Amino acid sequence: MLKTEGFLSRRGLLAMCAAIATGALSTRVARALPAIGHRINVADFGAIGDGKHDCTDAFQAACDAATNGEVVYMPPGTYRIDAARGFGCRGGKNIKMTGAGSDKTSLYWHLEGG
Repeated sequence: MLKTEGFLSRRGLLAMCAAIATGALSTRVARALPAIGHRINVADFGAIGDGKHDCTDAFQAACDAATNGEVVYMPPGTYRIDAARGFGCRGGKNIKMTGAGSDKTSLYWHLEGG
C-alpha cells in the first residue's frame, strides 16, 4: 500500500502558493515543507536522530531502497554517520535527500571511536 504522508492535494498546493504570493507564508517555511511525491524515510530503516546512534547502515539501506528520482527524507534530529564508511547511491540512481529544515535536521559525521 502506498503511503500518502507528505503529499499535498491540488487544493492544498494552490492554497500554499497563494499564501506565499500574498506574504502570508514565508519562503523559509515553504522550503522546509516536505517534498511532493513518494518519500523513503530513513527512520523506517532504523535511523535514530539522537546524535548518539550510528545511522550509517540505516541511511545506506534507505538509499538502496530508493528508486531513481525518489526522495530520501530525514525527519528532525541529528543523525550520526561513520565518516570512514559513509553511504552513497549505488547503481547510478538519481535520488534527492532532504530533511525537515536546516534548523531541524543535521548530519554528524564522525570517525569511529571519536
